[in-house]
Parts: sequence; structure tokens; C-alpha cells
Amino acid sequence: MSTRYTLITGASAGIGKELATACAKRGFNILLVALPASGLSELSKHLQHNFDVLVDYMECDLANPLSVQDIYRWCTDKGYEVDKLINSAGIGGSSPFETLSTADIQAMIQLNASVLATIINVFIPTLKKQERGYILNVSSTASFFNIPNKALYAATKAFVNVLTTSLRNELKNTNISLSVLCPGGSTHKVDAVVQRKMSRRLSSLLHEEPAAIAEAGVRGMLKEKRMIFPGWVTKMCFATSKILPVTFADFLVRALFNSPQESSTPQARQRTLLRWSASSTTIALLLFITILFLDSNMPARQATGNRRMVADVVTFLKNNPSVSTFATLNSKIAYVLKNDSRLYVYNPRHRQLEAKIPLHDNGRFKGLVYHNGAYYLLRDDGYILMIQEKNTSEYEITGYDVPLNTSDNLQGLYLDTANNRLLIDVHAKNREDNDRNGMYGFDLSTRSFINAGPIFFTNNLHKQ
Repeated sequence: MSTRYTLITGASAGIGKELATACAKRGFNILLVALPASGLSELSKHLQHNFDVLVDYMECDLANPLSVQDIYRWCTDKGYEVDKLINSAGIGGSSPFETLSTADIQAMIQLNASVLATIINVFIPTLKKQERGYILNVSSTASFFNIPNKALYAATKAFVNVLTTSLRNELKNTNISLSVLCPGGSTHKVDAVVQRKMSRRLSSLLHEEPAAIAEAGVRGMLKEKRMIFPGWVTKMCFATSKILPVTFADFLVRALFNSPQESSTPQARQRTLLRWSASSTTIALLLFITILFLDSNMPARQATGNRRMVADVVTFLKNNPSVSTFATLNSKIAYVLKNDSRLYVYNPRHRQLEAKIPLHDNGRFKGLVYHNGAYYLLRDDGYILMIQEKNTSEYEITGYDVPLNTSDNLQGLYLDTANNRLLIDVHAKNREDNDRNGMYGFDLSTRSFINAGPIFFTNNLHKQ
């Protein structure tokens, strides 16, 4: 089986660099592309050393129209199978459109639009050969507004949005998923005009760290989201662009992005003050509406996630009949196989085995629960193993004797979230011991058994 790689353009700094780190953290092999002398060699060594993944890099100037063919040839010649394509390369800037030279205009269109479209076009056949292919394009919330002094930049990012969502629809019945990442302001590069118009505290609230943006982007890509908005500010910006009348939205961005020289007359300053007053009120109202919208849609999103998880578990168990016991944790499945002394953690959405933990125990297990970073396994002879994660590769295993007659039939392990305890389901084999039937508690705070008799409960109980 050939090795798969994630190809990332614009990977030397800012969001692109953090996207490479976020992918390496997940164990993805990385191909880095950026300008010559931009630090790719150092980044490559850092990712290899810290995350134990395969990394290679290619230095090239994407402003060159032949660069995409060079990248494709490099991957082909070296036998790199690309299953994830992340387009992060791009240029920005803020200046009146009339001051841009022809070379400036062509460079921005080439890098932000032409290169992105061409590299997708070239790599689609490669992605179709993979079990699952992913494309993540980095756009901006600027794409939703008519921004003065950023007209060309906003236009190229709007192109990225439309191309991504249209191709997503075109390739819907294939193995390729396309997502577009729409960050707002990043602390890596803050617009000087905007920064002069707000306090440092407000600026920090409205700008996200590149690492947070990248993490949201990779997570959303793997979840096959259509549009990804990292942080509450970007969600509010998107909601604003859809809810506000265009004329009022234009007032907002003019007040924010026009340079001070463009509003130097008393009349202009008065209009700006009035607009800022109206803007503040509107932003507060929109924030409230956004919170209500997100809150009202939460049950639906949770229900969809639950249905997907149930379907994943059913498929997984059907394909793995030797599973002895299992538990679900977020979107993953932890399980133990019969006659195997290891605990496995599998991500069905990414089809990836994420952990293989040796238990050094050949017993048969009746139940498995995950809670607060620890796995709890119930062995059929009356013993609980607690597997606590110390770091990404080390686990500490502790054993606890169940104070029950081992002739009792231990049926399963449950989590009682309301009382922070495990419950052990006991069915006595002998009819005369029926008074021992029931649930026996194991306190998760003190890691001790609560009593020697059955516990009665009414709610907040679920088996994992």
C-alpha cells in the first residue's frame, strides 16, 4: 500500500504553516510548497522531529504560470500519492484600486485565483484514485462584503468561495470532499487602517490566532463541512452579510476600512460618527441574533451527529464481529477484540486507527466506558482496569478489585454522569442470590467502591 500525503501550498508562514502543523499532529505525511528561502527546510525538520511523519518540500514561486505543472511533476516523479490538497497560498494588501499597477492586479489574480483553480484541476484525477480525497481552500470573510481599498482581494476570495462550493456540488457523487475556510482577521497580519480605528483590546478580540484558525480548518475539512468559520467573530460576520441590508453593510465596511484621509472633512467625520453609533447597535443586535440562531440549531446538529454516530457504530460492528466490548467517545469508537490484549481507538469518519494501547492483560472484558480522559474496562472475573492517558504515546494502567462474589455474572459497565460514578450490572447465577442483582457503584472521584449492595437510580444512566 502506497504512502499518502497532504499537499499544502503557502506553507511557510501564518495560517499555512499552522495548517501543516495541525495535519502533522494527526499523523498525516506532509508535502510543503512555498517561496524559495522561506524556511521550508527548518519547518520540514521540525515536523519530522516532533510528529514522526514523512515530510518533503518544494520551493517555487507560484506567481510563475508553470509552477503548478512543476508541482504535479515533482509529486509524480517521487511517487507521492496526494489524498489531501490544502490551498493556502495567497496575497492580500490594502490600497485604492486605482493605485494598483497592472502587474499588481495580475499577480493577485494569479496567486489567489488562477493557481488555486489550476492545481485543483490538475490533482482531481490523483484524488479520485484515493479511498477518500479532501480539498481545503483558504478564503476570507472579506469575500462576503464590498470592502473599499480591498476590492480586488475580496473579489478573488469570492471567486474561491464560488469555485469551491460549485465543485463540491459537481463532485458530490465522487470520493472527493471540498471545503472552504473563511477566517476573519488573523493576528499574523493585522490591517493597519483597521488597527488604528480600534483599541488594542478590541483588536485582539476580533482577530484569531493562526493556530486556532488552522485547527478549525483541518477539523472542518475532515468532517467534510462545506464552509468553515473559525471563531464567533467569523460566524457573526457571515450572519451580518446575510441579514443586513447591503447599503448598511457598506456603511460598516467603509467606516472600518477607509483610510483617515478619505474622511477628513467635518461633514465626513460627522457621518462616520453616526455610522459608528449605528454600527455598534447593529453589531450588538446581530451578535444576539447569531447566538439565538446557533442555540436554536444546536439540537438539530446534535441529532444529526448522533444519527451519524449510530450508523458508524452499526457498520463498524458488522465489519468487526470479533469485538468483545466497545464504547463511543465523541466521533470515535474504543474497543477490545476477543483473545487480544490491546485497546483500540478508531475514527470511523476518517477511517483511521488512532491508538493501539497494550493492556498486558489476557482477560475477557464485559464492559468499557470512557470518561474524562480515562478508559475503564470491566473484566469478567471482577476486576476494573483504568487506562489513563499520560501523553500521546504513554498510558498508565491501574487495577481495582470488584468486591463481589466472582460467581456473580457481571453483565456490563455503565456511566452515571449525575453522580460521577460507574455502575456495574450484576446478575447472580443462583436463584437464592437474587437479592444481589442490581447495580454496584464505583466512585470516579475517589476511585473506590461505594457500598456492597445494589444501587437504585432513576435517570442519567447510559451505557457506552
